[in-house]
Amino acid sequence: RREMSYYSNLILLTSFIFFCSVSVTCAQNNRPINKDSLVNLVYPLNEAQQAFNRQFQKRFQPHFSKMKIWGSPFFNLMDHVFYQYNLPVQLKYLAVIESWLNNRSISWVGAVGTWQFMPETGRRMGLTINGFTDERTDDYAATHAAAKYLIELYNSLGDWPLVIAAYNCGPAR
Repeated sequence: RREMSYYSNLILLTSFIFFCSVSVTCAQNNRPINKDSLVNLVYPLNEAQQAFNRQFQKRFQPHFSKMKIWGSPFFNLMDHVFYQYNLPVQLKYLAVIESWLNNRSISWVGAVGTWQFMPETGRRMGLTINGFTDERTDDYAATHAAAKYLIELYNSLGDWPLVIAAYNCGPAR
């Protein structure tokens, strides 16, 4: 059941990226991430995925249109941070899938914030998480931590689709 949820989230992310008319970028040949090595990544969709994509777009289009307005400050922050880290800005849509940009979001497994960090991962990425402070709910700090984590995953996996999948369910899976 969890496996199906993982695949559903991955398809949902792919559909959302297509819906927003953006192309995810990837670095070539496992080189360090830099702007010169970014290229377009084509997601070939089979017929079932295309049907899901059409249904998804039709169902959620009004929500996405509104989110583009109220989410603009969040997206601007993410664009700025990802630009600093030389990351594809399209990865900001991971936060939409993870939490719908809600920094108070808490998952059933204990992931918190816009970027849905588990406590161990958040601490490893430099966030303060204790009885008094939880920087997973701080959009600025958590976005920097997400950028660091995405770079760590990319350096380990060397492929953006794998990074997206690993961000959602952990690199060990």
